[in-house]
Amino acid sequence: MKKALLSLYAAFALSTCLAQWTQVNNGLTANLSGGVKFICGHNGKMFTGTYAGFKLYKSIDYGNNWTEISTPVISGIPVSTHSSGNRLFFGLNVAWDNVYYTDDDGATWEVATGGPQSSVVRGFYEMSGSLFCYTSNLGVYRSTDNGVTWAQVNNGLTILNVIKLEAIGTRLLACTINGGMYYSDNSGDTWTQSNNGIASNHLAGAQYFRLGTDLYYMDQSRSSYKSADQGNTWVGITNPSFWGITPRIVYRNQQSGNIYMKNAFGLFGEIDSLFSSSDEGVTWSNITGNLPQAFNEVTFTEHNGLVFYAFDILVPNQGVYRLGEFNGIEESNKVNFNTFPNPNSVNLMHIIATDNAAVSIYEASGKVIIKTKVTKGNNIIDIACLNPGVYFMSFEQNGQRQVKRLIRQ
Repeated sequence: MKKALLSLYAAFALSTCLAQWTQVNNGLTANLSGGVKFICGHNGKMFTGTYAGFKLYKSIDYGNNWTEISTPVISGIPVSTHSSGNRLFFGLNVAWDNVYYTDDDGATWEVATGGPQSSVVRGFYEMSGSLFCYTSNLGVYRSTDNGVTWAQVNNGLTILNVIKLEAIGTRLLACTINGGMYYSDNSGDTWTQSNNGIASNHLAGAQYFRLGTDLYYMDQSRSSYKSADQGNTWVGITNPSFWGITPRIVYRNQQSGNIYMKNAFGLFGEIDSLFSSSDEGVTWSNITGNLPQAFNEVTFTEHNGLVFYAFDILVPNQGVYRLGEFNGIEESNKVNFNTFPNPNSVNLMHIIATDNAAVSIYEASGKVIIKTKVTKGNNIIDIACLNPGVYFMSFEQNGQRQVKRLIRQ
């Protein structure tokens, strides 16, 4: 047991970076008195919704400006979202159909056939060609045609109040309230309850997430467990101190693999911090920066390497924040350069510049990973230190600055 706990603590090396957040509410301000319900990205566009008036908005410039669009149903602001290819899904909390999708960035909406009704769609998860949604009282639904039609897949899932789905390898695991953990090795066809090692009074799940090959489960009394064998057995653990009282939100971006953790350090979350990891939790960066303190849950997302943080109904008038000093910089043709290959799956990158320039490569958090200089002509830089994910390349030349995205495969 001591060895397991030592390995857990060793995994959480922390660093602090100067994360600068910018409030991006132009077009939302009039309706922020009730806070923001959600934030998500799709096809290079951002979507959000406000409680006040139950309004839905879209931004085509990563939050600089917002424009109101139609909601799928009256008062139907989503509580969960998912982007899959060209299709954006909304999971609702309403007394009729709960799953809608759009193929035209919100201009029109279609109701999903066979989806949950009169429930709360808490979230979506995609794996191995199947799309899943999980609900507050109807268990798990699965679609094999990218969300057009759905069917319940609850065989063996005796508790239908599901708070999270996440996979490890080919195993899909469901965290439930009052049933603890379940797993499926056949894409949801059958489920097996798997609480070996979890106390019988700790089955009211509150949080579940994966870091590398380890799984973590917390119940509503803030008792914590870890599994190193894909959820077959669990052992009780003491949380690392930087988790605070408990990790309130753990979000994994399925495209980049980056993980974000919002930790509460006060009983009601009045002292919160946001951390990010690009290496499965081996190291974490505190990216709280200049964010206002929150008193309840928030919502956040990463899209095309940009991180967004939105305050809910208990933190009115704060709205949406976007991370990174580079986020507000428009690309300028006054800086002439080219890079290849991009996306990049090798360790060397060519930079062709028209003049000498300073080059910096940032993580999504704003942390500088590589800082160098290039000269006029063809330059080669080593990017072997970059893990797979989305980064930003900043070029400064003759008083001008330009930022482009770098995709590391």
